[in-house]
This record gives sequence, C-alpha cells and structure tokens, in this order.
Amino acid sequence: MQGDAPAYVVQVGKTDFSDIHQAARLEHLVATTPAPAPRQAGCSSNYLVNGDLFVAGTTTGGAGGVALEQVQGSRLTGSGLAGSPGTGLLLENGANTGNVATAFAFPGSNYGLGITSAASQGKHLHHPELCSTTAINATAGSGNLLVNPLYGAGV
Repeated sequence: MQGDAPAYVVQVGKTDFSDIHQAARLEHLVATTPAPAPRQAGCSSNYLVNGDLFVAGTTTGGAGGVALEQVQGSRLTGSGLAGSPGTGLLLENGANTGNVATAFAFPGSNYGLGITSAASQGKHLHHPELCSTTAINATAGSGNLLVNPLYGAGV
C-alpha cells in the first residue's frame, strides 16, 4: 500500500487501545509514503496480542517505518525504513512486552530501533540488521535483548 496520510499509511487498531486484536496475522504487508512530513510513517500496530506480523514500512517522513504500540506476545519480521530524523522500528505508547523479532532489517534509517515507552520490556530481537546512522535510540524500557545483531553503522 502506498499513501499520503497525516500519520501512518496503515494503522491496525485504535490509538487509544479501545479495541484489542487477538491472534491477528499480517503477512507481507508493505506500507510506504513518499511524503517528507514530520509525522508521516509506514505502519502502526496498536493493541495486538499473540499476533504474527510480517511487515515492511517505509517513509521519507520523520516518524517510524514500523511502530508497535501495546503489542504483546507477538512475532515480528520484515523491515523498517524512515527518513531523517525517523526510526525504522519504533516501540512507543503502551506496554510492548514479550515480543520476538527475527531477522528484522533497519536499512539506512537515521535510527534503527527506537524505544520511547517505559513499558517496553522483554523484547527479543534475533539477528537484527541495524544498518542505520544510529543503531539504537532507547530512552525508555528495560530487559530488551539483542541476539547476534549485525551493526552496519554508528552504534
């Protein structure tokens, strides 16, 4: 999907977390936006529990390629790319806990992985490809684990 939206091109769930999505599956979802606006972004998943996500989000805007907001016990693979000052994979808003990301790629984003939610805990990233200007920008959260990461830029 390609779009020009004020925020995310694809948004699964409401931003106020009033609708839970149990065991949702997104397969080969590609969301892109070419607009460079500061809050434009690719894909956001809000309040998803025990899901299976294969998503690729791309934006030239300043938000996130892929954002997880209150995503719990889910599996994630794909890629996230965002323009400056954006973030490839952004863990924001709500409790992002018990998730596993396998071989998620962060090609060329200003920040590869961004964690801004204090309730983002227990996330395991297996073999992440952090080829971004700054690999990790974590201002909150705890207990997140990177297993065998590939760093291709500044850390």
